[in-house]
Amino acid sequence: MNLHRPVPSSYKVWFIITVILFIGAWFLPAGKGDGYMPAGVIWWVFISGQYICPVSEMVTGVILVTLICAVIATVAGWLLQFPVCIIWNRFHRSRPNTALEPTPTAPPDSTKP
Repeated sequence: MNLHRPVPSSYKVWFIITVILFIGAWFLPAGKGDGYMPAGVIWWVFISGQYICPVSEMVTGVILVTLICAVIATVAGWLLQFPVCIIWNRFHRSRPNTALEPTPTAPPDSTKP
């Protein structure tokens, strides 16, 4: 008796959730208070040239904020895709999950010369 079932996952679902979280992070401030701005506002300040710090500090800030948003969205997307795939498979049991199983290949035909 095999008690181990593979946890359903899908790279497509992971990618979609990650993109949604990454784009959403651009509109949410990083904290409460006056000093916290969403990543989209930081990029807009950088592109429009309305910053008062040296260019190197602004570039470093933009890169760090973007990378932090990307890493958090990627990890959260990876974790959230499992319950989404489990629920999806629960309600769509009649169709097999083709994303989890490898494509079957036919054995070579030994009757051909």
